[in-house]
This record gives sequence, C-alpha cells and structure tokens, in this order.
Amino acid sequence: MTRTSGNASGATAIHIALQGKGGVGKSLVSAILSQYLSSKGQDVLAIDADPVNQTLAEYRGLAVSKLNLLKEGSVDQREFDLLMERFLIESGTFIVDTGASTFIPWV
Repeated sequence: MTRTSGNASGATAIHIALQGKGGVGKSLVSAILSQYLSSKGQDVLAIDADPVNQTLAEYRGLAVSKLNLLKEGSVDQREFDLLMERFLIESGTFIVDTGASTFIPWV
C-alpha cells in the first residue's frame, strides 16, 4: 500500500466521534473509518481520548495514540492544548474517539 502525505486534498482533516452515551459505537466507527482511509493511502493519526474505556487503542492493527484528556474529573488543559497543537502542526487525517465520560456536566 502506498501512502500519500496528508489526505487526498493535501490538507489536514479532523474527524471526531462524539456522543454523551456509552456503547453507541463511537470506537467501532472510528476504527472502520481509520481502516478505510488508511486503505485509500491516507496518513491516519488515530487518537483514543476515552478516559474510561480506551477501546480504539485496543485495535492492534491501528497505530492509535492514547490521550489522557481528563484529570481528577476535569479537562486537563495542557493535554487539550497538546491535541490542538497536533492538529495545527502535523499533517494527515486525524480520527479522535472520545468517551461518554469526556462530557462533563457544567453545573
């Protein structure tokens, strides 16, 4: 399989699987999308940001990096900033799988 730099358009693309409920298939959709885009020659940068069930990271055929976005029940601002920096600096197609517990009630 040949790989191109970035994606077909040469721009960085970001796909984020979000849903406030667990068990709806965020990780499955992220894995399928990662495999599909990779098979099309895109440089896929998969990130598992689920602080409880890092299911996407368990797919051994995918190069998934883990992101510890929550710290003591709150968003770790430094980790979030590092993710934003990756979006700006690195080229490729990002696929980010979030967890239901990533959604923090703002009361």
